[in-house]
Amino acid sequence: MGPELRSARDPASISRMSWDGEAYQRRFDRLAARGVAVHGEADFVDRLGPGSVLDAGCGTGRVAAELARRGREVVGVDRDPSMLAVARTRAPGVSFVEADLCTATLGRRFAIVLMAGNVVLFTDPGTEAELVAGAAGHVEAGGLLVAGFVLDGRFDLADYDRFCAAAGLSPDARYATWDEAPFPGEGGYAVSVHVRPRSDGAAVDRDEGDRRARVRARAAALGVLRPADAEVVDESQAAVASSLGTRAV
Repeated sequence: MGPELRSARDPASISRMSWDGEAYQRRFDRLAARGVAVHGEADFVDRLGPGSVLDAGCGTGRVAAELARRGREVVGVDRDPSMLAVARTRAPGVSFVEADLCTATLGRRFAIVLMAGNVVLFTDPGTEAELVAGAAGHVEAGGLLVAGFVLDGRFDLADYDRFCAAAGLSPDARYATWDEAPFPGEGGYAVSVHVRPRSDGAAVDRDEGDRRARVRARAAALGVLRPADAEVVDESQAAVASSLGTRAV
């Protein structure tokens, strides 16, 4: 366990968990210095061409800062002040909000709400549905909720899909990695894409249509299963996660 995590990681103590933002960010700085690609989540989101992004559970702002560097409008939200202090220093041009995703109300919606880095695994036990509802509540009509997390038995994909459905979202695609490898893969990881359908029946605008077409075409080309049809990865396959988007240490 690395110094970036200041408290035990067992489920009973998640509510007491706090982070050392500087130590956490140094982990990724060391990886980047060795030439490791650390922007898989930003690459994934950028390919979808969003007009706006909410980096939900943004931590030190690694993804938000990279998306902003690429010209995307992005807002970050996290409940940990140590993480946000680093984020605000490293990306002063990005708006970062200290709030719990379970209850946050930012007063606007976004084309993409991103939950990278095992966000759903680090909410307080029993608040997973509230977390998903809080994130989904910031997705605009026709927009996407994108989440990546380790499949290690702590949180089931079927439950995640059920919480998304309860929040008014429909399954769109699922991948095994941020570079869109077909699901299920061998790494015990899932990147799930859910969409908020338009309620007025209006045709999507051109930018939104292009974005949705890219998602569907890419999924079809890779043979990616939609969440409603995909099998949940067996827990025995989920022992190890290699995604750089995780906070697990």
